[in-house]
Amino acid sequence: MKILHFCSYFIGSKVYKELFQEIDKHGIQQDIFVPVRNSSHKGVNNFKSNFAQVSYINILSFVTKLSYLIKIFMTIFGVLITQGRNRYNVIHAHTLYSDGIPAYIYTLLFGGSL
Repeated sequence: MKILHFCSYFIGSKVYKELFQEIDKHGIQQDIFVPVRNSSHKGVNNFKSNFAQVSYINILSFVTKLSYLIKIFMTIFGVLITQGRNRYNVIHAHTLYSDGIPAYIYTLLFGGSL
């Protein structure tokens, strides 16, 4: 099984780190996509893992704050850059709005189940 996580609030909460570490203990492959506002956020809450890859990508800016549509497509484009078009069994959006809409569009375009 392979999971793609859309996790906008990973750097602000330790709950997500705990969740990913527990999933990792079961040997489930995970790609975790974390959009950040600046490069100083890269590496925050990172953890050692055998099966998980955390990708921080700097896509949040003043422009994405003004236009949510731009943010959605920047997020999907960011996932494609860092993860490629891998086949995932599960696409997991950690929030309904910020992560859910990009996850839904990604699922429509490339498959997987929400």
